[in-house]
Amino acid sequence: MEAVANFLVELGSTGVVEGTRDLSQPQSSTAEVQGFFPAESSGPALHGALTRYLIELSVVFPDLGQPVPCLTEVNSDAWQDRWREHFPPIEVGKRFLLLPPC
Repeated sequence: MEAVANFLVELGSTGVVEGTRDLSQPQSSTAEVQGFFPAESSGPALHGALTRYLIELSVVFPDLGQPVPCLTEVNSDAWQDRWREHFPPIEVGKRFLLLPPC
């Protein structure tokens, strides 16, 4: 997942979210990595580059299989709020609460 997330950033992603796994469950055969790109980015070009990269990864990691990228257009406001879901409040001591910025 980290390799794909890094590749998305190299392609110009303004943010990346990696799916989380429940370690108490057997390893899933799928993983989700989301990259958020500016609206002016070319969907077909991104899809092609990611497809080629995933083919290259499957040569190095045969157990990877043949992953297929899925591109979905999202409202920019959705990303603005969605990333906060991955950063819950953290209590630091008894009087300090660390929150993501608004």
